[in-house]
Formats: sequence, C-alpha cells, structure tokens
Amino acid sequence: VIKVIPSQIGGSTVSGITLDAFANASILGQSINPWGIDPDILAINLYFGNPLDDDIYSNGLASTITETQIIELLNNTYMPQSLSNLNNDRNLVNQFNSLHNWNLTYGTYEGGQHLQNDGNATVNTTSNSALFNSISTKFSNVNRDPRMYDLYIKLMNAWFNVTNGTFVHFNYMEPFVGINAFGAIE
Repeated sequence: VIKVIPSQIGGSTVSGITLDAFANASILGQSINPWGIDPDILAINLYFGNPLDDDIYSNGLASTITETQIIELLNNTYMPQSLSNLNNDRNLVNQFNSLHNWNLTYGTYEGGQHLQNDGNATVNTTSNSALFNSISTKFSNVNRDPRMYDLYIKLMNAWFNVTNGTFVHFNYMEPFVGINAFGAIE
C-alpha cells in the first residue's frame, strides 16, 4: 500500500497543514492519523499556464495577443512560477523528512500545460463570442506549436532534477475543442 497525500502545486500551506496532521495525528483536536502512519508520497498538480486566460482578459490583451506572445508568456512568466512552486514544495518535503524521519517522495497526480479558456465570465458571452473563440483558437494553435515541446522539456527536466517521482500527464490525447487545449496530442 502506497500512502499518497494529494495537494496542489505551490500549495505549501495546504500541504504543510496536511503533513502536520500526519506528523501530529490530529488537527485542532480532531484525530487524523491515530495509528501514526507515515505518508509515502506528496502528490501535486504540476501545471504551467494557469491563469493565462484570466490575465489575457484582465490586461485587455484578448484582441491583440499573438500566439508567439502566448508562448513567450508561458516560457517567461508561467513556467518560472511553476518551477519556483515546484522547488518550494520540494523544500517542504525535505523539511518534513528531516523533522519526522520520513522517506516522503514527491509525485504528481496530474500535470502539463494549462491552456484553458474558461476564465473571465464577462468575456464568455454572446456579445464577446468572437473574442472568446479567438483566444480558444490561439490556445489550440499554441498547443500544436512545436515550441510547446521545448516547454515540456523544460518542465520534465525541472521535474526530474527535483525528484525521480512519477509524473502523470493530465491528458495525453484529447482533441482541442471549446475551452480546453490540454492534450499533448490530438
């Protein structure tokens, strides 16, 4: 039996509270781990690109942003944020291993790029459907762009520099339709 604690990338507060509960067997007097079971894996969702759609709409870029600019944002803003969160979470795992003599490893329950055009509800209306459809099309094209491969290589290299834990891709194969462009291939 492998004991997995699910959390979120950059969720050090959430992860810390849950790991504390395992270490101390309770939260606020509520029994959580009465048998003192040591966890095996902290599993996170390692994505890059969230909340790109919200940022595009909020900054008034929806009508002008290009696919190249989206790739640049992914590479220069969202990927560094995700990798910083990855390192912070790794440090949390190391801290708990040291404090509690655990052998906790690090894994994902899902991850990959996060190009989802579901963000700003004010844009997802009939009056703005052309703008909404334009961003959905751009996200699909970015996901098909050969430069996405380079972003995945950067993500995988960072992952395997931090851990040899399992990386589970959220959705390896899915057509890019509607609001989602998640699949690595269609």
